Amino acid sequence: MRDPRFIHIGYTMAPGIDIDAVDKAVESEVLDWLRYAPCCYLAWTASNTEMVCRAVVRVVGLASSVFVTAVSYNDAFGSLPPWAWEWLRRDRGLGPLKTYDAGVLPILPPPRFPK
Repeated sequence: MRDPRFIHIGYTMAPGIDIDAVDKAVESEVLDWLRYAPCCYLAWTASNTEMVCRAVVRVVGLASSVFVTAVSYNDAFGSLPPWAWEWLRRDRGLGPLKTYDAGVLPILPPPRFPK
């Protein structure tokens, strides 16, 4: 088994999708997770990205677009709510993650997607 690391999981939201079922699929393959947007997760896992993706795509009614990738904190930037930064910094046995808290950035309104 590989060393745990952070991954990102994203999928296309389908009408009527049971988010609890997606949460359970994610939880089945990861050690810890955070849903920071309706269809976006950060997770701490020793599972490979293929296994996580296969668990998520099995959710009934899920749209076909799912993307799972390892996260590199050597080249990352963003603005998240304080509770998300606290989750990221949590010591999971390898020492706390050192992050730049971009809290001084303005919180942008959600994007508007064409219909």
